Amino acid sequence: MKQWSVLLSFFCAAVSGQEQAVVRPLEPGTILLKGWLGDKINLCIQNGISRRNVENLVAPFRTRTETSCWQTEPTMHMQETCVTQTLMKLLNKLYQITGDPALIDQMEISACNALLGAMKPDGSAFAKYSPLIGFRQEGEEQCGMGMNCCTANGHLSLLLIPQFAVMREKSGIGVNLFEALEAVTQTPSGKALIIRQSSEYPVSGLVQIRLQLKQKERFTVKIRIPAWSESTRLIINDREASQPAAGAYHLIDRLWKDNDLICLTLDLQPRWQQQPADHHRHVAVMRGPLVLARDQRWDSADVDEPAKPVPEQGEWVLHPITTLPRCWFACTVSCTLGGFQEMEFGRPRNLALVDYASAGSTWNRESRFRVWWPLALNPMEP
Repeated sequence: MKQWSVLLSFFCAAVSGQEQAVVRPLEPGTILLKGWLGDKINLCIQNGISRRNVENLVAPFRTRTETSCWQTEPTMHMQETCVTQTLMKLLNKLYQITGDPALIDQMEISACNALLGAMKPDGSAFAKYSPLIGFRQEGEEQCGMGMNCCTANGHLSLLLIPQFAVMREKSGIGVNLFEALEAVTQTPSGKALIIRQSSEYPVSGLVQIRLQLKQKERFTVKIRIPAWSESTRLIINDREASQPAAGAYHLIDRLWKDNDLICLTLDLQPRWQQQPADHHRHVAVMRGPLVLARDQRWDSADVDEPAKPVPEQGEWVLHPITTLPRCWFACTVSCTLGGFQEMEFGRPRNLALVDYASAGSTWNRESRFRVWWPLALNPMEP
């Protein structure tokens, strides 16, 4: 959140420092063009992106699968930062039209992984491509600018994030992101409302949302419950509410007063991923919105060595750790390594994993990383 505040402050200072006045647009829908341009706009609305088109665009993000993608193989031009920015802008516009929380789920995943993973640790540049196997590096200079398109668009993408963090609606407010934040807005009647959100998300699933308002007022607080949070707990002023449904907004319509507190606990159980198109020869893991990766600096083996997760008491368990430097999130998981499983070689070992954005942070081969781990092929299994 500090990075966003710094970037926004820098942007606002740069704008306010200009000699000419800043022109602010009117609210959407308050201007109706009736001439030639207006006719063209109406044609575009009628025959261009219709509601049916929007539905077709949104559908893949409701039931998104990667079964037809060969993400497990070394691939050129993977995850260009400009494409990440374009995707986030598209998702944001579709969300404004449909209000579908699945689109915010995807924006959050893009921001936490592909976007932050492409940013250099000091924020000075963005990688042109972000592979799932390999190491991070800057792209080539373009047009004599001393930078390239991805560095320019990477910063724009960061500035997009606060725009959908908290939304104001006619019936109340909507909370989309769970970072620590402070939002100054208004209630439906136009009175001042401050939202103070404290959390260590996505390291922790506990989020506290405090409302500060001068007068009591009835309105709706709409909280996004990510599709991956299958078991979410919600407490309002020490009273437990009904369990929110995953992949939807949880609506709280009540009379709010100053210092009311909403405590949300999201389900951060690991989600193990495999690809049928890959014949289940690789595995990857997600925790909340974070994609996890093996990093050569902390891998007890080589990142390309097969590793098979071992359940603990029938469940897949990640053990968070805080000993790895410059990592947003780090953990260990019990695994067997290599293809020889006899004698002591078959004993489970702790394998370190870090979030994708922190993997490869040296920007050289020293921190080569890998998202999809190979599984040893067992010819005795079908």
